[in-house]
Amino acid sequence: MSSADIFAFSMIAGMTGASIFNGVMAGTIEYTQKCEHVKDLHNRAANIDEWCNKIDTKFLDLDHRIDDEIDMLQVHIRNIKISIKENNQKYEKLLKREQIFGAIFSSLVSLLLTLKYMLRNF
Repeated sequence: MSSADIFAFSMIAGMTGASIFNGVMAGTIEYTQKCEHVKDLHNRAANIDEWCNKIDTKFLDLDHRIDDEIDMLQVHIRNIKISIKENNQKYEKLLKREQIFGAIFSSLVSLLLTLKYMLRNF
């Protein structure tokens, strides 16, 4: 074997080693970039998940507030209906009393006019 052959084999071995080394480095750099990309995607997904949780929390809070408002309105409506019923009964009694007083007054006036008429002709 001549020195040119040895040089050629060493060159081939060096090129093969360099290509393997370059492949490993390229794979390592690509792996690192993919890991960073996956980490970035994971962070974005976590941010979206956090955002969705905040929205869910706000909707639940809003739902509870709406339910509380509906319950308060139902209590107010019930109290108003009770008050209206009590006032209707009260005013119904007053109306009947006024009708009785009106009937008594008109009867007394009729009686007095009748007595006056009878005394005039007597």
